[in-house]
This record gives sequence, C-alpha cells and structure tokens, in this order.
Amino acid sequence: MFSITVAHTSTGCALVTVVGEIDAGSMIELGPELERLPDGVSTAVVVDLSRVPYCSCSGVGMFVELLSRTRHDGVPLALVIGTHAVRRAFEVLDVSRLFAIRDDHTSALSAVRMAA
Repeated sequence: MFSITVAHTSTGCALVTVVGEIDAGSMIELGPELERLPDGVSTAVVVDLSRVPYCSCSGVGMFVELLSRTRHDGVPLALVIGTHAVRRAFEVLDVSRLFAIRDDHTSALSAVRMAA
C-alpha cells in the first residue's frame, strides 16, 4: 500500500510523509504532490522516507528535481531516510551528497531551521 501526506508545521515547514515503495506505479501519485513544492508559503520542506522500503532510480530523480526547485526558491530541503536500501539508491546515483539526509524527523527539522 502506498500513501503520501503533506502537512505544515507551526513554523511553516511542509512535512511530506511517504509510506510504501516508490516505483513506476506510485510515482503517478507522488509526482504531482512533489511538483507542488515548494508552494510559495512553506519556509522549508522535509520529506520523510523512513517508511519507504524501496526507491527506484526514477524516484530518486524526482527528489533531485524537487531539490532543484527548492534551491531556486531558497527553501531548505531535508530528507529522512531510515532504510539502507533507499539510502543506497541515492548513493549509487551519486546524489546523496547533494541532500541534507537525516535519520529522523527531529534532526531533519533542525537541519532545515538552521539552513533557513
């Protein structure tokens, strides 16, 4: 089962929570949600992938596109990655160094606050 939710913290951070595998099927749902970000009112974006067991190369590409948009708009972005498989997908494509990757929400929110 795949789901995505977008909420806003009291400090204006868009918190995106993804549950399930990110593959060709789920990207149909995930793509439009990520394309809305940054939304012009969010002070930062945190994407929680801690409950994602698999992320395809195309999925990683969607996060690279999100990073490009957030950088263009001056909005800090952090990813929460809790599984080795997902972290490895970013490493294999040699893009992990581009992101603020954290192990949990608290450190991700702290990272975007400090970058703002």
